[in-house]
Formats: sequence, structure tokens, C-alpha cells
Amino acid sequence: MNKLLVICGPTATGKTQLALQFVQDYKADLVSADSRQVYRGMDIATGRDMPGNFKYQISNIKLNQKLIGYFTDGKTRLWGLDLVDPDEEFSVTDFVRFAVPIIKTTWSENRLPIVVGGTGLYFRALLGKSPDIYFPRNSKLRKELEKKPLSELQTELRRIDLDKFQNMNNSDVNNRRRLVRAIEVVYAKKDYAGGEWELLKVTADLLRIGLTAPIATLTQRISERVDIRIKQGVVAEVTKLIKNGYSWNLPSMSALGIRQWQPYFEKGASLEYVRNKWIQDEVSYVKRQLTWFKKEPGVVWFDISVKGYPEIIFAEVEKWYAKPYRYVGTMIS
Repeated sequence: MNKLLVICGPTATGKTQLALQFVQDYKADLVSADSRQVYRGMDIATGRDMPGNFKYQISNIKLNQKLIGYFTDGKTRLWGLDLVDPDEEFSVTDFVRFAVPIIKTTWSENRLPIVVGGTGLYFRALLGKSPDIYFPRNSKLRKELEKKPLSELQTELRRIDLDKFQNMNNSDVNNRRRLVRAIEVVYAKKDYAGGEWELLKVTADLLRIGLTAPIATLTQRISERVDIRIKQGVVAEVTKLIKNGYSWNLPSMSALGIRQWQPYFEKGASLEYVRNKWIQDEVSYVKRQLTWFKKEPGVVWFDISVKGYPEIIFAEVEKWYAKPYRYVGTMIS
């Protein structure tokens, strides 16, 4: 069976740096699972940890009818960055439709795909644990359904898929938004004759590595990362986004590292205020990530505050991959 390595966990744990340790001996390619880093022009704010020698190249793979690219040093490809402009939508459905062909292409080249990131919903969708999210929104249908009273939505779902209605709990059947989505999914499935959506599922010999640390350690690392991003020029980056006409109301502009700057530009908030707010919000996000990932079964966890943790991880991967790995003791920050 094809092998798939997942490296997940909260922000500031060094996931990408760890993944890059494997790419030479294992002839691996990386797939980013980060909902913030899919947007162009947000490199500093979203904290991309990518070597400077990686350059952008266009591939022959399409997403929503457009060719997408990857970053490479000539040996390893890093996918999942710069997929859309800040004013374009990018959903978890889009992630699955993008990632699955990449993973399968990597397998066809006898290479190891490594999915790395901190967006838990992306991992859950990719592994087939949330099947309904494979189906995109249907704006036209939604507009029609949202005009209907709750009782008509319930009747409609009973009519088109009684089993689905009966499997919903009392809260679901009395929630307009969930009913609309359920009806939308039923109609979407009918459009995929023969169950073609099954092609979007990944079946693999899977190893999931999770990186974690005490919250005090992560808070310190986040503070340091925020200060580095400010020095790198995040203010200029956000200024450019605003000058290019991207509204604060866009989903992309609500990303951590971006939205905290709105008071700075619109109300004259101080740099110190933004810095502290950014750190505070990142720490809150990390706590939510930890809660999410801890509920995911099958993740092998490693505390990055423990000395020598990389060697233990490399031994775990080597045992799973059944191929020696030449660990050279490179420090992972």
C-alpha cells in the first residue's frame, strides 16, 4: 500500500522544518495543509517556513480550471502555497480537490508525500472523515433554500433523503443552516453519478506525527516569531494588500497575522498594541488547535521541548517506512 506521512500540530512547533529533514533520503514532496498560506501576498504575516532557495514553478495540475504551481529547490516540491488571490474563495473542499491529485501524482513517481500543517479540518477531510465537505457550495440552490421556513426545509430533506434526515439529531433538524447544507449535499451527490466523489478519498499506509509542547513554551515561541515577522516587514506586506484593494471583510484578511493590523491602519493603534494582540490571538488559536488534534485518534505525539525529540521521530519514521534514514543532527528551530 502507498505510504503517506502526516506531520500535524499547533503553530510554532516547527512542522515544516521537521518535514524538510526527510525530503532527501526519502525522496519526498511536501503538501501544506495550512488554510492561511494558500493566499498570495501573505508570506510574512502567515509565517511561511520555507528555505530561501525554493523557487516558484507552474505545474500542469489544475484547481478550479487554473494551473497551480509549487515551490522547489530542484529536488523537492512544496505544494499548497500561493494557490489563490486574497479575494478568491478557498474552502476545505478546494483543499481536498487540490491535495488528492498531488498525493497520487507523488505516489506515481515513487516518492513519499508528506502532508504538513496545522489546519485540523483539512486533515480530517483528506482522510475521509468528513465526507460531506467534499461537495462544494451551490450558491443558487442556497438562495432558494434560505427563503424557505424551517418546516419546509425539514420536509424537503425527508423527501429527498429520509435516512439522512433520520440520522440527524434534534439540534441538527432544527438548525436552518445545517438543513440547507444537508439538502445541498444530497443534490450534489446526485450530480456525481456512480459515486465519482470516491476518487477524492485517500487510502494509504498512514503515519501521523504530532508535534506539541507546553503552552508556556509555545507562547514564548509565538512571541519570538511575531517579533521576527515585524522586523521582516509585515507592515509593508499588509500595506500592499490594502493598496491592492483587498477589503478587511474578505475571509483571507481575517487570517491571523493580518486582521490584527486593522486597528493600526484605521484607528491609529500603536505597534505595541498590535504586537500584543497578535500574540494573544495566536496563543488562543494554539489552544484550540491542541484541543482539536488531541481528539484525533492515531496521532503519535512528540513534545518538542524534550531534548533529542527529532532522533526519536526519525526512528519512528524509519521503522514505518522500512528504510534507513541518515540523521545528521541538524537543529530544528
